[in-house]
Amino acid sequence: MALAKAAHVPQAKAPAFAAITEGGRIHPAPAKKPVDAWDELRAAAAANPGDARAQEDLVVLLQWRRPTDDAERMPLRAMERVTDLVPTEPEAALRLARLEDRDANKRRGALETALAAHQENAALLDALANYRLDRGEGWAALELARKARSSAPRWVDPMLTEARALDAVGLSARAALLRIDAAKARPDLSRVRRAAASAYRRLGRDEEAIAELKQALALRFDEAEARGDLTSLALDRGDLDGALKLLGETLAIEPSTLYPRLRAAGLLSENGRIHAAEEAYAQALALAPDDPEPHEQLGRHRLRAKDDSGALAAFTRALSLRPQNPALRELVRSIRPEERYAAPYLYDAKHLAKLSPIAGEDVEVLADLAVVKVFANGLSSRTRQLVLRANSARGVDSARAQSVQYSPDQQVVKVERARIFKKDGTVLESKSEGERNLSEPWYGLYYDLRARVVSFPQLEPGDVLELVTRTDDAASNFFADYFGDFAYLQGGTRRGISEYVLLGPPGRTFYVSASPLPGLVHTEGKLPDGGSFQRFVARDVPRLSAEPSMPGSSDLFAYVHVSTYADWEGVSRFYWGLVKDELRVTDEIRAAAREATRTAGADEVSRIRAVYDYVVSNTRYVALEFGIHSFKPYPVETILSRRFGDCKDKASL
Repeated sequence: MALAKAAHVPQAKAPAFAAITEGGRIHPAPAKKPVDAWDELRAAAAANPGDARAQEDLVVLLQWRRPTDDAERMPLRAMERVTDLVPTEPEAALRLARLEDRDANKRRGALETALAAHQENAALLDALANYRLDRGEGWAALELARKARSSAPRWVDPMLTEARALDAVGLSARAALLRIDAAKARPDLSRVRRAAASAYRRLGRDEEAIAELKQALALRFDEAEARGDLTSLALDRGDLDGALKLLGETLAIEPSTLYPRLRAAGLLSENGRIHAAEEAYAQALALAPDDPEPHEQLGRHRLRAKDDSGALAAFTRALSLRPQNPALRELVRSIRPEERYAAPYLYDAKHLAKLSPIAGEDVEVLADLAVVKVFANGLSSRTRQLVLRANSARGVDSARAQSVQYSPDQQVVKVERARIFKKDGTVLESKSEGERNLSEPWYGLYYDLRARVVSFPQLEPGDVLELVTRTDDAASNFFADYFGDFAYLQGGTRRGISEYVLLGPPGRTFYVSASPLPGLVHTEGKLPDGGSFQRFVARDVPRLSAEPSMPGSSDLFAYVHVSTYADWEGVSRFYWGLVKDELRVTDEIRAAAREATRTAGADEVSRIRAVYDYVVSNTRYVALEFGIHSFKPYPVETILSRRFGDCKDKASL
């Protein structure tokens, strides 16, 4: 029987994918790449540009796969093509509204267009109600939410939206009752249970709130907000162990999250459980050693434990990671006087005041010292000491008011010393401080440049004034850990001493160049903390008088130039890393390029001219250079869509 069956078995054939060489050997053909859903759906969308379903299938996949940088917003762009094809389809409008998180008008327009064709669609009414709530239009939202409830009485979302609207118009009690009714209607939904719990809390019925939150967690154990609310209720009731248990459950679900760990450590510390708090902070530091927050929280814990030296060590580490933390600096200053890194370099102004005046000089600078301390992240603190003598009434007029320029959103200025050495040897701690806005009216909306003005009203001819100021960076570094500086050693006034000192952190290399200046002395070496210093000192530096149509100051005055970049190649590599993602070519950019060159000739010059003409005639010049966008262009798709930009925006497009 076996043989009979075998007789009917067909002969084995060489596999279809094999190739036979002349020598008779069989070589498998290359295996075909399996079809990928991304390739298949993208091809289908490209082949059927008028098929809304093909376009929407691609959108769904783009949302899940995210094959490109989120900055390109490819799902949104694909969804816009869908709504162009079917502008009145509710599901398409709703999906677009969920994807469009920047342009509120576009979101509203899509929803209203679909609603005009489907006036009883509860989902559209509910989405528009939430849009109105986000804009603070409570009564309009309330009307839309009630229409949605009327269209879909059994759907719970419009009930919760109506409750939000009732809160917005001041009817909080009715909102609370509606949330409780929603939980009775859909007790199987965790989010509805949590909404009811918030209503019970507002009504002062904590036991019922706790019961609802426990039901929410029973329905969905990873409901973070419900567990957070339960933690707060436990603390309100004085149940520390219960709160810690809930935080432990959060960490069991998300072991890598920092906030619940820090909150638990803080609760342990505030309730006198010192050793347990130390262990919790140690775990937080092991999880995020380069995050300044755990170090700062540990320092505050040690302050509670009366361990000032341990607190200072933790605060110092936090400040090394985030030097631009003025509140923490003030706290450290209250425990220990602030580090006076410039103190070893400051000149004795009283001694300088005894030097004989120089004839023919209205004002002579006895010492102009800048000490710059750089931190590991490229931020810095700058101390400047200015000691000058006013030898005439004209000199007094020019020297009486001194100023320090700064940006209040990025820097903090402190006047550390301001005094007058009178001719008779007395010393006056006499000054007045004020501020002057240096931003011109036409750009003051966008930039805030100010001057801290220190006036010496009692200055007289022959007196010497000393001003010591400190300017600390108090914002993030736009350029990663880059540091650069440019300081003049010369100016329009004779300088007895002109000095620049750079104090660098361990492990950083600074590239420094200085203009040729007779008598300039450059020294460098190591600091006790492992960092480095560079010092440039010039004496008896002559003044240069201004002349009509003279070259710029950097062509005439001696200066010191510091950078953490060795050359322009390093700068260009950094800048390309900063801007390359803004230059991504999207479908909209491709379409604009085709439109721009539609009537251009085939040669390259004609096409370049056509693109240039298209950009300059379709893009207005408007400079909104906020934050990093003072240096980094906006994404080209953004520039194209809003039709304006500054120099670098237009060039990028």
